[in-house]
Amino acid sequence: MAMSATSLVRGNIERAGLLVWSVGTALIGLKELFPGDRFIRRRVVDAFTDTILRPLPIVTVLSALIGLVIAFGVSRALDFAHFEPPLLSGLREALTREIVPILVGIFVAGRSGVELCVRIGRMIASGEAETLRIMGVTPSSYILPASFIAFVAAGFGLTLWGIGVAHLSSALLLQSLQGIPVARYVEMFSEPAATRDIWYGVLRAEVYAILTFAMAAVEGSGTTSDPRSLEKATRATFVYALLLILGAAAIMSGLGA
Repeated sequence: MAMSATSLVRGNIERAGLLVWSVGTALIGLKELFPGDRFIRRRVVDAFTDTILRPLPIVTVLSALIGLVIAFGVSRALDFAHFEPPLLSGLREALTREIVPILVGIFVAGRSGVELCVRIGRMIASGEAETLRIMGVTPSSYILPASFIAFVAAGFGLTLWGIGVAHLSSALLLQSLQGIPVARYVEMFSEPAATRDIWYGVLRAEVYAILTFAMAAVEGSGTTSDPRSLEKATRATFVYALLLILGAAAIMSGLGA
C-alpha cells in the first residue's frame, strides 16, 4: 500500500514537471515563429484553422443552447419572484464567468487537445519525430509553439464569441417569455461589473486552454508505436484535462476570480 501511494505521488510529480516542461518548450520556441519562413507560418495557419475556425460552428450552437437553458431557469424564477435586476445580473455573471469558459474549455479538451495528442503520437509512430531529430530539429520545438499560440487564441476568441452568442440567445428568449426588452438586457453590460466578468471569463478560458495544451503534449509525447498506446494517451488527455479544468475552475471560484 505504501509503495503504491509513493508511486502515485511520484507519478503525479513527474506529470506536473512534464506539464511545466511542455509550456516552457512552447514559449521558448515562439521566437522561431516570428519572423519565420513560409513553412513555419504555414504551421501556425494550420494550427489556427484546426483549433479555432473548425470548432467555431459547434461552439456557436453549444453557446446558444446553454444560453437558452440558463434563460429558461431565470424565466421560471421570474414567474415566482419579480426580482429582475439581481436575477439578470446573476445570469450575466454565471454565463460570462463560469459556464461559457468551462464549456469552451471542455470542448477544446475533447477536440483540439485529443487532436494534438494524436498528431504527436502519429509523428512518433511513423518515425517522423526521429527523422526530425536526424535533421537536427527538436520535435517538440517543431510542433508545440504553433499549437500553443492556437490554443491561447482559441481560449480568447472562442470564449468571447461564445459569451456573445449565449447572451444573445438568453436575451431573445427572455424577451419572448417575460417581455424584457433586449435593450434592457444589453444595459447590464454597461456596468463596471460586466467588464470585470468578461475579463475573468477570458482569464479562466486561457487557464483551461493552457492546461489542455500541456496535458495533450505530455500524453502525446509518451506514446509508442503500439496503437493501444495512442488510444490510451487520447483517453488520458481528455480525462486528465477535464479534471484539471474543473479543479482550476473550483480554485478560481474560491478565490473570487
